[in-house]
Amino acid sequence: MVRTYKRKTQWTSKPVQNMKDAVEAVKEGLSFREAARMFSVSKSSLGRAMSRGKISSLTSQCNTRQVFTNAEEQELVEYIIQASKYGFPIDSMTLRSLAFDLANKNLKVCPPSWTRNKRAGEDWVLAFRKRHPEISIRIPEAVSLARMMAFNRNNVDEFFKKLQHLYEKHTLTPDRIFNTDETALMTSLKPTKVLAQSGVKQVSQVVSQERGELVTMLAIVNAIGNSIPPCLIFPRVNFHDHMTINAPPGTKGLGSRSGGWMTKSLFVECLEHFTEHVNCSPDNKVLLILDNHESHISLAAINHCREKGVVLLSLPPHCTHRMQPLDVGVFGPLKTEYNKALSRWMYMHPGTRTTIHHVSTILGSAYPRAFRMENIISGFKATGIYPLDSEMFSKELAEEAESAHLQEQPQEPTCQQEQLPEPPHQQEQPPASPLQQEQPRASPLQQEQPPSPPISVEEVESSFSHAPADVRPHASVPKNSRKRKGRPLGSSRILTDTPEKNIIEENVSAKKKKAEKTASQSRKRAPSQPAKATARRSKTPRTVLQATYHQGSSVFNDRTRGRQCVGMATSAVAYAEIKDMSTWTKEDLDLVLLFGDYMYQKMLDDEEDNVQGYLQLSDIPAQINLFNKNFHVSRSAHACGVVGLGPSFSEAFSLSGAIKRAFDNFPSMILVLKETSVMIHKSTDSFWLFDSHSRNQNGMPSANGKGVLMKFQDLDDLLKFLTEMSKAISSGVVTFDSAGFQVTETDDQPEQQPPDQPEQQPPDHPEQQPPDQPEQQPPDQPEQQPPDQPEQQPPDQPEQQPPDQPEQQPPGQPEQQQLQPEHVKQLV
Repeated sequence: MVRTYKRKTQWTSKPVQNMKDAVEAVKEGLSFREAARMFSVSKSSLGRAMSRGKISSLTSQCNTRQVFTNAEEQELVEYIIQASKYGFPIDSMTLRSLAFDLANKNLKVCPPSWTRNKRAGEDWVLAFRKRHPEISIRIPEAVSLARMMAFNRNNVDEFFKKLQHLYEKHTLTPDRIFNTDETALMTSLKPTKVLAQSGVKQVSQVVSQERGELVTMLAIVNAIGNSIPPCLIFPRVNFHDHMTINAPPGTKGLGSRSGGWMTKSLFVECLEHFTEHVNCSPDNKVLLILDNHESHISLAAINHCREKGVVLLSLPPHCTHRMQPLDVGVFGPLKTEYNKALSRWMYMHPGTRTTIHHVSTILGSAYPRAFRMENIISGFKATGIYPLDSEMFSKELAEEAESAHLQEQPQEPTCQQEQLPEPPHQQEQPPASPLQQEQPRASPLQQEQPPSPPISVEEVESSFSHAPADVRPHASVPKNSRKRKGRPLGSSRILTDTPEKNIIEENVSAKKKKAEKTASQSRKRAPSQPAKATARRSKTPRTVLQATYHQGSSVFNDRTRGRQCVGMATSAVAYAEIKDMSTWTKEDLDLVLLFGDYMYQKMLDDEEDNVQGYLQLSDIPAQINLFNKNFHVSRSAHACGVVGLGPSFSEAFSLSGAIKRAFDNFPSMILVLKETSVMIHKSTDSFWLFDSHSRNQNGMPSANGKGVLMKFQDLDDLLKFLTEMSKAISSGVVTFDSAGFQVTETDDQPEQQPPDQPEQQPPDHPEQQPPDQPEQQPPDQPEQQPPDQPEQQPPDQPEQQPPDQPEQQPPGQPEQQQLQPEHVKQLV
């Protein structure tokens, strides 16, 4: 039998009232033929109705035999809806298993396929959904356990009481009721449904990166549908005006040291931006509703709001998904429109990687479509904030309270239940909520039965003897299902009130005292720490080799000095392909530094490369020319994250996960810790780290250090060192970016071949080429020469240097220390 039967004839049933009118007309003397033609009924059917003396429905009573009766199916529908309200909805496979268990428990006759498969068939599920259109297939939204527990009657009522108090105290109008919240704007595209060839296993869509960079947007809206220009927080230490080109008019841009995340100091700047656009004062206050994130709660922010006349009201914790207007009505359309705009941008710029500098342009086209007046107003209305509706969530909260009550306090069986078990909603209970008042009317069987004494078995032949809730009990989150340790749970607070401000000041003072106590204890334990460190180093020794100088030394010119760490790391990757890092010497390190500086300077001189300031990993070209050789550069996808945090934070990697991912297919990697770039190479039994910055004998930052090469026995020792270095670089959050690299030497000839030099050099020492133009070194800069080179040829006598100068060089004088940045171009 087909699932959907299509009628093949045009016959349709006539209304019963037409037949009644025709029968009355015949009784009054009208002929059968005239009555049938007048009321559009069949003459034969009219004759049968007159002969039987009664009028039956003309609708066909034929139907397929169902496993469950209509009343039982309606009860099953109620169970499905109730389960979804409790946060544990059931899918089609679970419904099929539940239907088989119900039929088995209630001794129903079911098809043989049910018994064979231990579940109902797919056709039964489709027919069940057709008979009950009130249920449908939906994709649920993931809600954390904390949100399920926090969204309760006490938290919601407390918030609305404080909100009503502020309305009455300050006589707030809708144009002075604001809501603010952050949302993430990623540079990576989230693919949506597209049209493609049916039957193919995989459909691809080009994106910029697998894991893009984060830009945080702080949005501010009010209850009449207006919005204030947003704030964009970029993952850069310094903000530049070009980052907000084509952004919504009036957008404020900020730079964040913590990888684009909101901080307490940045939120104060956002509040200053807010008060500049709002006409507020201590005599004309405005209300700003926000969540309980720690970046929003600081003494600086509270003092600024008290001074400017801004009243801060925080939402209950873990309730923003239901009670914050921006989350409910605006951010959903914004993400949809932003994704569409990003897809259009990718189509219009094929082959171009999306960066944080393009986010403003993409947001500029999506912002007006999402922040429409109807979206904002509907968000305030759906949350009950304006117009004020404290009973907005009463029915939903009552259902959840009933769920917890049924789970914690099982009902005692009555005399009626001893005769015949019934579903929980059929038990006689005082109606404690709107849901309990509606449940007795849910079954059609109960609607037809008048009030009567206890029901007997014969009167409920169509009811379940084992209800769905008995076969598969409801699961719900009971109150206080877990004991929380650590800081206490938060609540809705008026942060600008004096009592709350005093509590925050006490908390800040307590944290300072605790930090001072911890520092004092660490100073007392300081003498015992070196012994532990020595023991650790003896177990996994770290070999350190220092160069003659570092990337900030005066031997490099002012244009490149201190900014070429990515270029020097790339130079180290290429040199590791030429010479095993275990055999590197001090002269090798100097040569890597010089060629890395040359690579950075060449990229600055190249008009085709738009290089400004520090290089990014994405700026490294696919073809490089170093050490008189041409190399092809292959790289992996970028892996970003925060040092010390695991992969559970958004889409970030852990530091160990990023390193392992890079070395899966590549022998080397470049790791950027905040603004410090290092090269890491993996050999068969150890890890090598090259750092071009000023480092001491332990590899830590130092004002009088040198570039270093370090060896680590295992990954754990390497991770410990990188964590220590991150703490030395910055006391705050340190973000990282990484990618695996591999260089392959090509057969192409170098662009600038030095005359008669490559043939005279050994193949494993390309750095042994003497400088052939010492006259380019200014005579008034003797301090740039290494101290062991007093015999350098004067600049005005280059012709006196014999061509076989390498043989005349004493063996204790390495030629690499004569190399200057100006001479590297001549070498390559």
